[in-house]
Parts: sequence; structure tokens; C-alpha cells
Amino acid sequence: MKKRGFTLVEATFVTVIMTMLMMGVVSILATSIASFNTTSNQYYVDVGVSTAMQYLNRDVQEAKEVKVLSETEIRVFYPVVDEKGAYDRNVVAENTAVDYYRGDLDGRENPKGACLVRKPSLEPPRVVCRDVSSVSFSSSGPASIEVSIATERNTMDSKRKGAMTKRTIYLRNN
Repeated sequence: MKKRGFTLVEATFVTVIMTMLMMGVVSILATSIASFNTTSNQYYVDVGVSTAMQYLNRDVQEAKEVKVLSETEIRVFYPVVDEKGAYDRNVVAENTAVDYYRGDLDGRENPKGACLVRKPSLEPPRVVCRDVSSVSFSSSGPASIEVSIATERNTMDSKRKGAMTKRTIYLRNN
């Protein structure tokens, strides 16, 4: 009579081999997920700082005047726009100022807040960068400003940081 099926030794051997293979696959998958999370968090931090700096740079370059109101707040004044749509570089338009400040997600000013907020005078505030750990504005001359922004994003397995400092000249409208 012929025996059918597997012996206990054969079944145990196959189970051990399959378990080892599955552990290897799960290990590779877990490492890949952790790597993806770390990379995407660093990307998020870097893009946030870069985007905020682009907003600031664009506004400051178009400015007629920039006032540093505090270490965490500036006000950007634009020249008046004449009837042809061109800047009148001799006059500051008081009603078109844009404020940048450290604040909360709802746009309220808070020197210890986790956001950089852009607030045009005639519009609601808008968060341009989240996870802000520090913001610093300083005037480095009569027609330029230095801006430093640092961000920090904490996750369960890592802490990602981003920072950028830029000196921007707004002399072209003076």
C-alpha cells in the first residue's frame, strides 16, 4: 500500500523555511516604510521652508519699504500703482501693506506659534509655513532685510529639521 501525504518532519521543515522567508519579507517592508516616512517628513520640512522663503522674497523684492516690527514680525509696504498699472516709486501705498509674523494655524499672532503667517492688509491671514521652530527678521541695511526660518517636524521615529537664511534687497523700488 502506498502512503499519501507528508511526514511530520517534512511539514515542519517547510513551515520553518516559509516562516523565515516571511520574516525576511516583513523586515524589508518595515525598513522600506520607515525610510519612506523619514524621507517624506524631510521633504515636507524642506518644501515648507522653501515656499515661505519664496513668498517673503517675492514680496520684499517688490517693496518700497520694509519695517521690522519685532524679531518675529515685519511689514512690507509697496509703492503706489498709478492708473497705467506701473509703480510710482516715490510714494508708499499705506493700504497695501503685507505683514509676516509667527502665529498660530488660525492666523492669530503668537511669537511662539508654530506657523509663519502672511497677512495682506485687505485679506484674511494665510499660513505659508507650518512646524516653525524659529523665525527671525533683521534689517541689515537701509534697503535690505535678512530672514531666517527654521522648522522642525517630530514623528514617532524621527525628528526632521529644515532651516534657511536669506538676505533680500528691496532697493530696486527706492
